[in-house]
Amino acid sequence: MPNVINDASDLAAVVKADIIITNPYLKYGYDPYTLQYGQCGEPGRYIHLTPDFLLDDSLLSVYGPRERVFVHEWAHLRWGVYDEYNEEIPYYVAGNSKVEATRCSLDILGTNIVKTSECHGENCPTKACNFDVATGLYEEGCVFVPYYTRQFSQDSIMYSQALPTGRPDWIVLIPTWVQSPAALEILKSLLCLLGTGDSGVKSLQYFLPVKLEAGNVNVTAGAIHWPQIDMLVVASDCLQQGHAHLPRTGNTKTIMRTQVTDFCDVDTHNSEAPNLQNRMCNYRSTWDVIKDSTDISSSPPRPDFSLPVPSFSLLQYRDRMITLVLDVSGSMMLNDRIRRLHQAADIFLTQITETSTYIGIVEFSKSASVISPLEKINDQQRERLKSLIPSSATDEGTNICSGIVTGLEVESHHS
Repeated sequence: MPNVINDASDLAAVVKADIIITNPYLKYGYDPYTLQYGQCGEPGRYIHLTPDFLLDDSLLSVYGPRERVFVHEWAHLRWGVYDEYNEEIPYYVAGNSKVEATRCSLDILGTNIVKTSECHGENCPTKACNFDVATGLYEEGCVFVPYYTRQFSQDSIMYSQALPTGRPDWIVLIPTWVQSPAALEILKSLLCLLGTGDSGVKSLQYFLPVKLEAGNVNVTAGAIHWPQIDMLVVASDCLQQGHAHLPRTGNTKTIMRTQVTDFCDVDTHNSEAPNLQNRMCNYRSTWDVIKDSTDISSSPPRPDFSLPVPSFSLLQYRDRMITLVLDVSGSMMLNDRIRRLHQAADIFLTQITETSTYIGIVEFSKSASVISPLEKINDQQRERLKSLIPSSATDEGTNICSGIVTGLEVESHHS
């Protein structure tokens, strides 16, 4: 970005910015993220977006609509809630002994697949996941993929904001003859005809068995007991392709395909999921945390649904300069300090420092020396600077002032 900062107030505004748009950090790539290191309910530091995320429409298929991505990140920043997925622990065994994908809500439907070979372009060969007897979970590499067009649930934004907007997509058949043995055989045959198997569990591509409980619609989970099914949900594209012929008994109606627009609340929260929201917020739902914020608790109801016009302050700032001043004196030989210094500097260079930052390195003991002047970071320079990080200490004394003064001199030479 061009150097347009003229005074300290502008610089302070950049440092305190809620949203920073700049080149990607190596650790995150193009992913939008929020720097968040406080406790549950505490605001984050800032939202980081990249120019590619804002300008490249091909990324919409990856992240979803930008406005919903922003709501997801704003919830991190403003209300201190956390993600409801967990890429490190994608599955867990629920209290009912069923293996579930880590998500909120449990009403998000999907399939469990694993890649069978490397992807070539958009072609990624997959198969259904097998169970691992040793872990009691799905096999290594298995991922839960939400159905893109067939969802009943509208939460949660903190799990997956990318599910699409609604349009008519389902036909609901409510049988009046569900207790009839002959009808049950017809239903089984329909599912078998579509390759879903007798149980209908392995694939729900076309049919979703549903129960009515106290007026609520619940998608049947686990083994299906046919006499208990109150309705059958059929994808309309299945009918349009001529794959199914429905009996003319019962009632038929269309329901809307939903979009994810809500946060999980006390009714839909998945308190068993091993995600950061449960761990940081003592198993409270995201909406439970949000509604306790001053934004909600101290804001009077609006008389209408008109939204205030937002205001933005756009600031651009000078190239970032950082000089690492590293202690290699005799005290660094104690308690494995020099190794930890090397690890910290390596992580800083590879995962935190963004491309185009100017980085210099100074080491000091009883005196200081410049290992590298300021260099503009790219992939090649990043690797070169990593190789210059000291990995051993001297037996000399410590002169911190010499290190700091030399570091300032390195930055003063940058034009």
